[in-house]
Amino acid sequence: MRILFAKNGSVQRYIVVGAHPNEESVNDMLIVLTRTFGPAGINSPPLHIISFRPGGGGMQIPDKAVDSCGRKLSFEQ
Repeated sequence: MRILFAKNGSVQRYIVVGAHPNEESVNDMLIVLTRTFGPAGINSPPLHIISFRPGGGGMQIPDKAVDSCGRKLSFEQ
């Protein structure tokens, strides 16, 4: 697991970095980390959307963003 922290010390995201044969152990690890560090996304500063991609019906869908620590994120399609 990788934990992305915001500048204010709160957790932005928990990321599973590799495949694991036992999905239950990954979920158990996420539960332990959440109890230790708190839930992801609560109290963390918002993302700054830097680009959009066209969506259906003329809508614009967020494509890339920058978090409070300057990391560039891409949204999955």
